Amino acid sequence: MALSTYEELKVSIADWAARDDLANKLDDFIKLTEAMINRPPSAPSSPRVGGVRLNKTSSTGTLTAGTDTLSLPSDYLEIGEFYITESGDNKVLQYLAPEQLQLFKRAGSGRPCFYTITNVIELDVAPDSAYDYEFTYYPKVSALSASNTTNGLLTDHPDVYLHGCLYQLAMYTRDETGSVWLQNYKQAAWEATRAYARGRTQRGPVYARVAGRTP
Repeated sequence: MALSTYEELKVSIADWAARDDLANKLDDFIKLTEAMINRPPSAPSSPRVGGVRLNKTSSTGTLTAGTDTLSLPSDYLEIGEFYITESGDNKVLQYLAPEQLQLFKRAGSGRPCFYTITNVIELDVAPDSAYDYEFTYYPKVSALSASNTTNGLLTDHPDVYLHGCLYQLAMYTRDETGSVWLQNYKQAAWEATRAYARGRTQRGPVYARVAGRTP
């Protein structure tokens, strides 16, 4: 059975559970599973129910001179890196906890050096120029619906969705198989995170080629 779209997922949930009386609850099971997916990852052996970290994405733009805050991307989930460009060079801004940033706040304007995340991106000083920026981050999973019928996680790792939804169904029906589906979900989520991480990590050693003869 195909399992790559929102409708196919709902059919598979009902088929695996051998239930045809929960059609009006399937959207809830998917939404609750996506809430688990957006949690921080944890190993299958952990008592915590972890989520999945997808590939990093980025948001680019231009800071507004005199404004020390910047809106977060709508799908922001977890911090990555923040760069601004000055005279063609990338300058990395250092992240600080919100209470720490208050110790580094500067009056007036200048080139930002630090930032924090609250409900916005907050800078240590209002920019003195319209710096170009790039903000990298881990995004939330794109929620499935009738209008958003698939996403990268469902395409790459459909077992995460299926096992998570079957766990939610078992919890709803008080079925004793819930612990099995939960463990299957935790393993699948962990493997998915590792698979995405491998795509972001350099493989193998790096060798420098030396011109000319070597002794």
